[in-house]
Amino acid sequence: MYMPAALSVEKKIENKLVELDCAVSAFSDIALGICGRTRLVKAMSDSRFPLDRRVADRLIEKLDQMSELAAAVAPIPVDWSKGDAVRTALSVRLAAQIDLESGRTELQSVASWATTKVKTI
Repeated sequence: MYMPAALSVEKKIENKLVELDCAVSAFSDIALGICGRTRLVKAMSDSRFPLDRRVADRLIEKLDQMSELAAAVAPIPVDWSKGDAVRTALSVRLAAQIDLESGRTELQSVASWATTKVKTI
């Protein structure tokens, strides 16, 4: 088995998952539509099958959004296994951010509500 090289995007993804305390299986559910579970697991466990750069960039962007979500609910950890709730929270938070940048605040309360649904408690 070939592990990701120290400077690879796969290693960067792995490190971020460790930092977030998120299993690869949970992340593959959250990143649904970007990269399939089998493909992600293969890339993370075998350096002979690296991720396409565009896919890796989108996964890293998703991890950055997850970090922002984790910061929003801290000190309570996010339950990453709640894939549907996490995907909803990430989507609504992104829509609320765009809404806010447009000078509107209609989605802020929905984003706050969705954010609370991903806590472990």
